[in-house]
Amino acid sequence: PGGWLAYKFGGTHIFGASLGIASLLTLLTPFLARFNIYVLIGLRICEGLVLGVLFPCNHAIWAIWAPPLERSRLFTITAAGCPVGTIITMPIAGLLSKYGFDGGWASVFYVSGGVGLIWYFVWCMTIHSTPDSHPTISSHEVEHIKSHMVSLKENRIVQFHG
Repeated sequence: PGGWLAYKFGGTHIFGASLGIASLLTLLTPFLARFNIYVLIGLRICEGLVLGVLFPCNHAIWAIWAPPLERSRLFTITAAGCPVGTIITMPIAGLLSKYGFDGGWASVFYVSGGVGLIWYFVWCMTIHSTPDSHPTISSHEVEHIKSHMVSLKENRIVQFHG
């Protein structure tokens, strides 16, 4: 569904909404952990489903913004954000668990959810769906991108037999 959503509504919009919703759900985690374990499990499943669209959206974004010969490199750089983010946040989470507020462990969710919401608002203010809609990209660069693009609109029939 992530690829379909990205194609239907735009990868940039779904990508941002996904991280915004996941950030809100992260902020709710400590409260629900204290309220009911089954509701917490449901919340974490929902968070996983919401985040499941990120990689398909990433592909959809680069399909519009990058010429084919640059896509794999750019996708790899953006996909590397997941493990790099983990490397950075794990020590911070450990410190927050030990020294943080609201029992320590809960501050991990408040801080990461809060940072995610800040990221979401910055994303919404700065992102543009296409190179044509970006106010500061040069016309030369837009032409470079467009001249190397393959049409995504045509319906292709994939043959599954020899």
